[in-house]
Parts: sequence; structure tokens; C-alpha cells
Amino acid sequence: MADFGGDVDLEAFRAEARGWIAENFPKSLEGKAGLAMAMMEGLQPTGDLKLWKERMGAKGWGTPTWPTEYGGGGLSNAQARVLQQEMAKAGAFNPLTFGMGVTMIGPTIMDYGTEEQKRKHIPPIVKGEVRWCVGYSEPNAGSDLASLQMRCEDAGDHWKINGQKTWTSGPSGPIGAAPWSAPTSRPRSMRASPSCSSTCTSRASSPGRSR
Repeated sequence: MADFGGDVDLEAFRAEARGWIAENFPKSLEGKAGLAMAMMEGLQPTGDLKLWKERMGAKGWGTPTWPTEYGGGGLSNAQARVLQQEMAKAGAFNPLTFGMGVTMIGPTIMDYGTEEQKRKHIPPIVKGEVRWCVGYSEPNAGSDLASLQMRCEDAGDHWKINGQKTWTSGPSGPIGAAPWSAPTSRPRSMRASPSCSSTCTSRASSPGRSR
């Protein structure tokens, strides 16, 4: 006999998602998905947009499949697809879907970061409370990461980063200049290998940094 338990569970979640969206999504934002990209490019969320961002962040559905222990939605991939379908039907959108924190830094920290780093950085990313930028390009290296000259050196109780970035992805926005950045560099011990690079997290206001 076929087991339709999974389908029943998904339909139950569909009803839950539909009800939550109806109760929490401001009708004034219907069909205005472009606002999510506008926020990434610097739009300051106010009014209903700010409210929707806060509600999605608190629910964890801005990052639906991320673990609940770090503030994510904890949904399965199938549930996340159902959520997306119900949002589309309602003319709703994910206000937290863009940005370096959600698309690059958060997933990297969850895969390779320490537990301390996860608990420190992931919840603010989930809620859209912090903005990240990424530093790749250098005077003599654009997207060719094998040519990076910036070096990351072990200084005992911390890492010392020496080098220059010519621009960063995502430095401006509603929280001002991104307070956290992820410059990509070459670990000093890996100098002989052009295929090795690493990404470090650092505050944009760290001593020794200039714009």
C-alpha cells in the first residue's frame, strides 16, 4: 500500500504557511518583490517593509532551511518549496533572500565555522540585523583568486591580515557601511599552492583597516 503520510504532512504545513502569511504579510507590499533587491542595494526599510522583514526574521522563514538552533526556519527542502509557493500565491516575497550574509557568509560559517562563530554570527544574519561584505579584488587580482597577494598570518592568539582590496561586494546598505567583512587571502603556510585560499571574518572597523 502506498504511504501518503509525507503528502499529508506537507498539506498540513501548507495550511500553516498560508495562514501565517495571511496574518503577517502586509497587503501594501503585495507584488513588490523588487524591494528585497532594493534593500540589498541600500534602501532603508521603513513602515510595512521593516515590519515584514522583522516578522520573517523572527519566524526564521527568511532562511527557511537553516537550523532552528541558530534562528533559522528548520524546514525541509519540500516544506521550503511549499512556503515559496504560498508566498507567491499571496504576492509576498522573502525580504532577506539577498545579501552576502545569507547567500555566502552564513552558509560558509555553518559548514566550516566553530560553534562559537555560528552562535555569534548566524542569528543576526537570519534576522537581517547585520550586513556583510566580501573582499576579493586586489590591485593585481580581480576574480582570479589564484593571484591573490593578501596574506593571512598566524600571530599566535589572532590572525594578522596584510594586503589591499580595491573594492568589496555589498559594503553599503541600510545599516551603513557593512560592520563585518570577509576578505579572501592566502594562508602564509600555503604560499606554494596557488589553489589554496581562505576567507577570514573581520570587523570593518578593525585597527589597521582603512577605506
